[in-house]
Parts: sequence; structure tokens; C-alpha cells
Amino acid sequence: MSDNTRRNLISILIGLGTGLFMSILVLYMMITSYFNIMSLSFVLTATAACAVPFCLTFLRKTEWNVFLAQIVMILTSFAITVIYGFYVTYAGETVSAYSSFWTQVLAASALAHGLSLGLTVLGELLHRHGMNKNRKS
Repeated sequence: MSDNTRRNLISILIGLGTGLFMSILVLYMMITSYFNIMSLSFVLTATAACAVPFCLTFLRKTEWNVFLAQIVMILTSFAITVIYGFYVTYAGETVSAYSSFWTQVLAASALAHGLSLGLTVLGELLHRHGMNKNRKS
């Protein structure tokens, strides 16, 4: 296995593990706000979802691909929250009672994780721009 493949595999595994942690945190916060995207609690949820991927930036000192780990983290968390919403909505006899719950969970999760993904990409672009600027000096 080449070094680049090993680095990417480790980065993916880091992203999967931290994505599980992120999904637990985001799901707990979304549950406490009842998946209401117009509440102050959801603003805190979205802020936390945007901040958690930046906790991996200390790994920039290592050989691992931090940006790949952050993207995998966000996608893993989003997938787990969507699976949770699907399971809760369509499990057993609750299908008729919570027909709009699925769209509420999907909207809240997509908004929080979409903001997180956007800010992570923006942060990576700014980081690379700063690195290129430092190289030219």
C-alpha cells in the first residue's frame, strides 16, 4: 500500500469516527430544539455543526489529509441524522402520526450540515490561499 493511499485511508477512518461523534452531538441538539429551524436552539445547533469540523485542524501538523477527514465527518454525520429521521418517521405504527416529521428532520439536518460543509470548504480555501501567499513571500 502506497503512502498516499495509507494517508487517505487513515483520514477516511478519522472522518468516520469523528462523524459519529458529530452526529450524536448534532442529533442531541436538534432533538432538544424539536427540529425547529426557526428557534434559537437551532442557531446554536448550526453553530456547533459548523465548529466541530474545525476541531480537526490540529491534524494539519501530521501527514493526514485533514480536508478529506472533515468532509467525511460531515457526510457521515448527515447520513446518520437522515437515517435517524427515516427510522423514527417510518418505524412501526408511527407512519401516519408523523408524516411531516421526515421533512422537518431532513430540512434541519440539511441546513446544519450544509452550513458546516460550506464553512469547511471556505476555511480550506482560505487556508490554501494563505499558504500560497506565504510561499510567494
